Amino acid sequence: MDDKIKEEIMKQLRAYVVRSVRYTTWVENVEHVPKKDGKTKVCVDYRDLNKASPKDNFPLPNIHILIDNCAKHAIQTFVNCYAGYHQILMVEDDVEKTAFTTPWGTYYYKVKPFGLKNAGETYMRVMTTIFHDMMHKKIKVYVNDIIIKSKTQADHMRDLKMFFERLRRYDLKLNPAKCVFGFCLGSSPVLYSAGEKLRHYLLAYTTFLVSRMDPLKYIFQNTMSTERLAKWEILLTEINIVYVTHIAIKAQALADHLTENPVDDDYEPLSAYFPDEEEYPEHSKGDKKSTIRQLAGGFFQNGEILYKRTLDLNLLRCIDATEADQIMSEMHSGVCGPHMNGYVLAKKILRVGYYWLTMERDCFGFVHKCYQSQIHGDLIQSPSSELHSMSSPWPFIAWGMDAIWTIEPKASNGHRFILVAIDYFTK
Repeated sequence: MDDKIKEEIMKQLRAYVVRSVRYTTWVENVEHVPKKDGKTKVCVDYRDLNKASPKDNFPLPNIHILIDNCAKHAIQTFVNCYAGYHQILMVEDDVEKTAFTTPWGTYYYKVKPFGLKNAGETYMRVMTTIFHDMMHKKIKVYVNDIIIKSKTQADHMRDLKMFFERLRRYDLKLNPAKCVFGFCLGSSPVLYSAGEKLRHYLLAYTTFLVSRMDPLKYIFQNTMSTERLAKWEILLTEINIVYVTHIAIKAQALADHLTENPVDDDYEPLSAYFPDEEEYPEHSKGDKKSTIRQLAGGFFQNGEILYKRTLDLNLLRCIDATEADQIMSEMHSGVCGPHMNGYVLAKKILRVGYYWLTMERDCFGFVHKCYQSQIHGDLIQSPSSELHSMSSPWPFIAWGMDAIWTIEPKASNGHRFILVAIDYFTK
């Protein structure tokens, strides 16, 4: 495994991604992570550096809304930027902070490395700056994954041309292994069309069909074929086709999701609200604007409804005081309300998808005002008495030992036994 790490480091040295260094203030360890394609990804443990770095609150888009807004577009292209974060140069004063040590020397990154705090936010800010006039119209961007969507073939070629011109202008590179071009929704007879038009080529060679599932199995094993399926079967039996399972990639997963979840004519995608300029209340200056930006970063507005973003990318519907009182009353003392305490009540409301800023405080106040909770709540039955001070004896007057063995598998430091000593009085 050390040889694979050395090979990856040497490749990054030749590409001017890393540079050797002798004296540095920060230094981290390097780890290897095997990838699905058999290659090795070198990762640096930046946990200590991330703890000392401030948080960038640039908002990341909601992946569910991006996929939803791609509906009703007949043709789409999914692309992935090659080594996304490595296309952003580090500030010269901060490059030594990315230093990491290996058995062959100490190196630092000249470009933004993976695993560094705010890497995704920084890259998303760059992509927003580059494609600001195309986003939410012709393309959808989620960090280094981009979807180009069009309603017709002609529009798609024009959108792709505009997209590639923008890539050349800013010298951005794509990863062809993770790109799917010209994906059409609802194009099931693709095999038949290809076999009919390219028959003279396919007959002379072996054709490898790369797909997530084997469509030929359904065609050839169907006992009651329709007229169309029978035509496909006759043509495809002349061609030597070998089925190869497709390795899952992010772009293909998005395409599969859109294919497996068709929409009808009445469907309308979510219209996200993205203001061109920041708006603040009157008389907001300095620190107040900073506080408003931090609070607004965790919320999302769709039409007249405000949602709260959670860490797992779910959306909680924000409600006013009137709705909050109704929900607390129903959840706490409704038909199935168990009269839980304030903390449990707040968590239960979050689980059903509602949120407001003073939720926890309001839930505790609601429980305190509930008559049944105060009457039937847990009561302390012991009578009141005076407190008596106790004099402690000298330390370890009586103590005991216990041993645990044999630990399998052994600990990371090689230990297999645990010896526990407890002072009976002070614990």
